[in-house]
Amino acid sequence: MESEANFSHVALPIFNGEGYDLWAVRMQPYLEELGLWEAVKDDYIVYPLLENPTVAQIKNQRERKTKKA
Repeated sequence: MESEANFSHVALPIFNGEGYDLWAVRMQPYLEELGLWEAVKDDYIVYPLLENPTVAQIKNQRERKTKKA
């Protein structure tokens, strides 16, 4: 097939107990690409929803809770 796309797959950096500094440097861009670096960097708290939340507030809270987990 001529129209086949060539995509490279970047492997998840696995920490094997050695070389933490190098692993941490490799892990940051990986988490940034997935949109998860904010949860690691900021160490934010996900507060419970107030009474009668809007759909946008529910969605935002759910996304932040999922990222934090």
